[in-house]
Amino acid sequence: METRNDKFRRLSELRLSRIFQNMNLIANLSAPKYTYTNDDIEELFNTYQKLGVTAREYFNGPTRYNEMPSSFEFTNSSTEPSKPQINHERFRRLAENRMSRVVRDLRLLCNLSDKSNYSYSDDEINELFNAYS
Repeated sequence: METRNDKFRRLSELRLSRIFQNMNLIANLSAPKYTYTNDDIEELFNTYQKLGVTAREYFNGPTRYNEMPSSFEFTNSSTEPSKPQINHERFRRLAENRMSRVVRDLRLLCNLSDKSNYSYSDDEINELFNAYS
């Protein structure tokens, strides 16, 4: 029978692996066929960092209702006027979809902070979020 810690480890590895896969897909958007601005990149990776910090807080205190967002949308309206607009729109659409999958998996990772269903050590949480960083 699977223990609460075994279940935590299995699910956290699966969810973090999916986050890594989606971040690799986001990295693929650096290909020359896509156009993006520095503002786009800053917003994308600042969101990733902030959500990681927020997610870690779920494991530091009593479990609370999961208030993590469920999707990602760019808030900046930057455009790249000197390059084809369609390449920029494609970048933003794909980046939003891929980052939304990261956000959903991170939200699922936060659900593992419920100590009534899962058990974990501080070292496991540190390892988990060091890998996320």
